[in-house]
Amino acid sequence: MQIRPLQKADTKGGFTCGVPALDMYFAKHAWTHESASVARVYVLEDDQASGAIVVGYYTLSAREVDRERLLVPLPGGAFPKRPLPVFYIGCFAVAKGRQGQGLGRRLMGDALRRCLDGLEAIGSVGISLDSCDEASTLFYQGLGFELIPHLPSMTAPYPQPMFLPMKTLQLARPAGT
Repeated sequence: MQIRPLQKADTKGGFTCGVPALDMYFAKHAWTHESASVARVYVLEDDQASGAIVVGYYTLSAREVDRERLLVPLPGGAFPKRPLPVFYIGCFAVAKGRQGQGLGRRLMGDALRRCLDGLEAIGSVGISLDSCDEASTLFYQGLGFELIPHLPSMTAPYPQPMFLPMKTLQLARPAGT
């Protein structure tokens, strides 16, 4: 197994995770977004299978979050009244039939490492994502993500915005990595 940047041919393999929006994104938009630098797309490839196959993927890009919506305290001094920069994990999926095998944790570990590495180049107060159902919310909460309250205009429970402060992630990073 290896995690690597998306290649155009990856989107032709019929990836399916059971969430139609994530399946459609991978098949129809992932390569366009990658090649246009809208998002970076990383795939988890099972290279032990006959012919390498994609068994998971995630996207990484930049986003802003309103300071007032964050329930977690941010360390440091005063923050501007404008929205704050965050890394954004836009899509995150593991193939149907491969879920429950630790592949999601492996993918998320890679995403979080890339976000930490990104702090060398750009500022960010944390990582945000949107869970698509109760199971994914519980998965992300188990990794330390916290809920961001819905805007009053949002009536559906999902997508559920979530947040992980960079300081929390930095403190959890083993020394010397």
